[in-house]
Amino acid sequence: MMVVWLVAARCSARLALLADGLHMASHAVRSAFQPSLMSDAGRTPAILDSALNRLRSNALGGFTGSTLLAVFALFMAVEMFGQLLKFRLKLF
Repeated sequence: MMVVWLVAARCSARLALLADGLHMASHAVRSAFQPSLMSDAGRTPAILDSALNRLRSNALGGFTGSTLLAVFALFMAVEMFGQLLKFRLKLF
């Protein structure tokens, strides 16, 4: 569904579809990283170390997701200004 929304956003120049598609992409990337981070967290034998590593991996996954959302927000701002300039040029 994410790919369909991104393609539809590019074809129709709708920022709402682009925002939803990019938001779902950030969740997909975070979900892809999370299992590998959790498997790395379970390698230590001590229970406390394992729990701390799981907390670290969860924080790293959250950081990855939030960083992607910030990059996507900048991309959305660039797209918005590009569409605004196209609209302004059509008026004149």
